Amino acid sequence: MLNMWCAEGMRSVKLSEVQRLRFLNPVIDSEVKKALETLALSHDTQKKAVSVSFAGEGKRSVRVGYVVENPIWKTSYRLVLDSKNKAKPFLQGWAVVENTQDEDWSNVRMSLVSGRPISFQMNLYDPLFVSRPVVEPELFASLRPPTYSGAMEKMEQAKAMTAAPAPPGFGGAGQPGRADRQLAENRLRDGRAEAESFRKAAMDPAQGVASAAVATELGDFFQYVIEQPVSLPRQKSALLPIVNQDVEATKVSIYNQGVHAKFPLHGLKFKNNTSLHLMQGPITVFENGAYAGDARILDLQPKEERLISYAIDLGTEVEPVVQNPADRIINIKVNRGVIHATHKVREAKLYNIKNRSEHDRLVVLEHPYRQQFSLIAPEKYAERARDVYRFEIPVKAGESAKQEVVEERDVIQTVSISNADDNQIRFFSSNAVTSQKVKDALARAMELKGQLAVIQRDLAHANKQLADINADQQRLRANLKEMPPTAAAYKRYLDKFDQQETEIEQLRDRIKKLQDNELAQRQGIDRYLAALTIE
Repeated sequence: MLNMWCAEGMRSVKLSEVQRLRFLNPVIDSEVKKALETLALSHDTQKKAVSVSFAGEGKRSVRVGYVVENPIWKTSYRLVLDSKNKAKPFLQGWAVVENTQDEDWSNVRMSLVSGRPISFQMNLYDPLFVSRPVVEPELFASLRPPTYSGAMEKMEQAKAMTAAPAPPGFGGAGQPGRADRQLAENRLRDGRAEAESFRKAAMDPAQGVASAAVATELGDFFQYVIEQPVSLPRQKSALLPIVNQDVEATKVSIYNQGVHAKFPLHGLKFKNNTSLHLMQGPITVFENGAYAGDARILDLQPKEERLISYAIDLGTEVEPVVQNPADRIINIKVNRGVIHATHKVREAKLYNIKNRSEHDRLVVLEHPYRQQFSLIAPEKYAERARDVYRFEIPVKAGESAKQEVVEERDVIQTVSISNADDNQIRFFSSNAVTSQKVKDALARAMELKGQLAVIQRDLAHANKQLADINADQQRLRANLKEMPPTAAAYKRYLDKFDQQETEIEQLRDRIKKLQDNELAQRQGIDRYLAALTIE
């Protein structure tokens, strides 16, 4: 039912009988249309209404552009090879474009840009509100019931007293009170005017705001412009050709022990001699019209060279043999009582290559690159990537080849002379690379440490003697308690006890001297080693 208010009053009409409804009042008709549009937009969260206003006079052509989120375009390549090298490798490339929108593309002009721009999402549609702190109202404690004291005088006594004149400015009957009130009112009015002026100035939203946006070009981009307009139905994808020309490529066998320990991979030394930026993507390789394998390439700039691999080379085998590392000392020096020995560590790996196929091979050998090592042999390499050296070894059909890779690095060993034993010091002193000055300094250090060792042995012996006498005195005390004083053994034990007391005093004096000598010897060694620096 549709209830309407008309001149005759309220009327009800069945909606099933209504075929058309039109508002004669243009204002109401416009308001209803706006309300219906608002309801329609609220049901579709992916669509927003945008109003564009133009200032100026006269008619003009307006072009509106906007950014729509779409999947990134991808690339796929085909590389055609000729095993007899009669024709150059031929590269074909397609861009995979997808229309994920709800509208069809009809004769759309398209340009594809390669690069990795920084992009993100930010909600600018929903309003933002600054959260304000919640302030709780102050709660005052209830007052206690007051108590009142008795009056000191009555009303009659107060009337008899002489009234004192009112002080100026407090509403007395004199002229000074009115003047003070006028002055206070003027000050209050001036204060309110000043506060209102400050409030208006503080609410100016444009004050103190300056633009900080600067437009700059960032990154290295390349654009593919599709010459023909593109028509693509919604939720469909298309392959658009972007590359179709000869390229430079050399067949190689790429060996990396971490990829396959036994066989290298069929590959190409691929050079992008086109003027295009080739985006990363898969490459399907065909040789003599037959499928040879799949490869994958990363972003490739014009004139840049890159290796790609597409199959396992079963006709070539590589055997890596790790040789025992060699270690030799090349320099020994002393710095503030610490021996610094520089070791030259050499590591070598031998690659045995066997070509069992009927064709010559150019083997690209990838050896791990370690920054702390220096390459000794071979002296030159074909190229070095971030993580590997690459060596090129030609191997004829049915023959073998060897490639040894030798690397060295310096390792510094530190040994504190004060904590080292004599055997360690003799090892460094007897080395052929040790200079005579270092040998003399180490010999002097061993001599001082030997003197300290003698003092420590004497001190340990004296402490042991003292401990033995103390233990024997415990036995004598026990015997003296059990034996009568008139016994002959009692006197003998007593004489021995007295003799041991004399020995204890002598041992304690000797221990004190040995401890002083040990401390002095340690301090002397520490001073000597602290000042000992010899290159």
